[in-house]
Amino acid sequence: MTVSPLKPGGDTSPYLEMGHFGKSHSLHGECRFFPRPGAEQNLATGLTGYLRSSRGEFVPHRIEKLTLQKGASASKGAMFFLKLDRIQSRDQADALRDQSLWVDATDEWSLALDQSAEEESLIGLRVYNDGAFFGLVLRQDETPAHPIVLIEHISGEEISVPFIEEFLQLDSSEVLQGTNLEMFWEEAP
Repeated sequence: MTVSPLKPGGDTSPYLEMGHFGKSHSLHGECRFFPRPGAEQNLATGLTGYLRSSRGEFVPHRIEKLTLQKGASASKGAMFFLKLDRIQSRDQADALRDQSLWVDATDEWSLALDQSAEEESLIGLRVYNDGAFFGLVLRQDETPAHPIVLIEHISGEEISVPFIEEFLQLDSSEVLQGTNLEMFWEEAP
């Protein structure tokens, strides 16, 4: 069953983005999931979320398993391991990378989430380096000098980058645009 992304009459989408998927985590379809700030408190096993198909339709999926990454705190924009009912293999999970998970925006809690004025967080944001996809923000640490962001590079490596204007800028579409980020990444020999 698919659901049209538009309400009758052409109104905007009745769905709210909960977050997006990172790389796969297991052979059985489990993925890394980065909820948008404030959304993590509403994630639960049994929740129906929607994935957008290549034709723009929203396809329902039920969350079968949800695990907070060890050592992480849900209140600080942590990463989860998430399993959807229709995703049964690593290949299917890999296809979800960088896709968003949506929920019905008419649910009472999602309306509150959409209107919340929670503290801004960089966790889960996509990072581009000189226009090319570079990775996802895993963590944001405050230091006396400036914030440091930990980025999961597309290779799977984790890279620390200072969040200063010289290297990273947050654009209006909630994407981090980077410059010369390769200087922080050293490929293994």
